[in-house]
Amino acid sequence: MHIQQKATLEAQAGEELCLNPDTQVQGGLSREQFRKLRGRSGWPHFKDVFMLCAADGEDVDTLKRYLMVTAKPGPWHYHSDVVTDQSPEDVCVNTVREKLLEYLPQEVPYTISQHIELWRETEDGKLDISVKLHVKKNSHMSMVIGPGGQVMAKIAHEASEDLTNAFMREVRLKISASLKN
Repeated sequence: MHIQQKATLEAQAGEELCLNPDTQVQGGLSREQFRKLRGRSGWPHFKDVFMLCAADGEDVDTLKRYLMVTAKPGPWHYHSDVVTDQSPEDVCVNTVREKLLEYLPQEVPYTISQHIELWRETEDGKLDISVKLHVKKNSHMSMVIGPGGQVMAKIAHEASEDLTNAFMREVRLKISASLKN
């Protein structure tokens, strides 16, 4: 089914989903937004658009086929041994941020800044890293630390494991937090 046909069917189905014809269509669109959307054909700034669901696999094969057909051979931009173009320090900071996002609620991870205090390679090939978190609110500090320091310990442990896998050597990660006013 072509994209325009899908959009037309969705727009027609949307007419049936009106909760209140004067205010909103189901899904949070205002009547005006819905009219604009319904009148639009195609997606600006995109050559092709795919409606798919990765959870149940619907139309994923269509996307795979499209990518295989449109892929063009070319030179490699990086050597095959290169895993990422990020610096090791950026990988570390992003890994800690990932764990903050995973274990802290709502806006808390977004208000935390961090910097690397120590980055040292030991003689036996291990990597010692110390990361300092700067927390803006006292209430957030208690969430970062957690009961008995459990949240901070879990974040440090899991981030250390991920970094060990990324750097292919043992990483000893220490995370500390301070209140930043």
